[in-house]
Amino acid sequence: MVPVTTVTGGLVRSFLFLSLLKIGFQYPDFTGDFYLTGNVAFPPGTVKSEENFLVRSLVPSEEIPCKAGVLQHWPDGSILSAELTFSANSSQKREYVIFYGADVRRRKKLAQLAVLPAAAFSVGGVPKSTERLDVNVGQINVRVDRSPGVRYYWYILPIVAILILMVVRSRRTI
Repeated sequence: MVPVTTVTGGLVRSFLFLSLLKIGFQYPDFTGDFYLTGNVAFPPGTVKSEENFLVRSLVPSEEIPCKAGVLQHWPDGSILSAELTFSANSSQKREYVIFYGADVRRRKKLAQLAVLPAAAFSVGGVPKSTERLDVNVGQINVRVDRSPGVRYYWYILPIVAILILMVVRSRRTI
């Protein structure tokens, strides 16, 4: 937790217990816009809604529009983890942080995502998750999530159906 003072429209606001997480990533080799996406975990009771966290660049200090999706909740109803996506530019190399807490109000939201390459980020020096594979194939971005749930084995149903049909048809012709 760090004390932070911001100046907004001539008013000075001080946040005594504002928490932040540093975003770590590698800039891609190309020049231009791209999306940074990753999962962020929060301590219990600190983030009550999607409005209580935001992404900022350090220099220049400005809020970055982001798209947030809540993944899990703590038993008290606060947010445990969320997936964040925001845009960056490889020609303007900046450092980004996530501010969160009861005093934080996100003003800029990213409503619709364009077709841009995506890169994964991690927070707090944690290595990037191996749960996700991002494949950049030009204008199409493909994401394959690894999931231990039943949905992970969806492809087995059509294969079993085809095998059953083959067996039934082969018995009819004999």
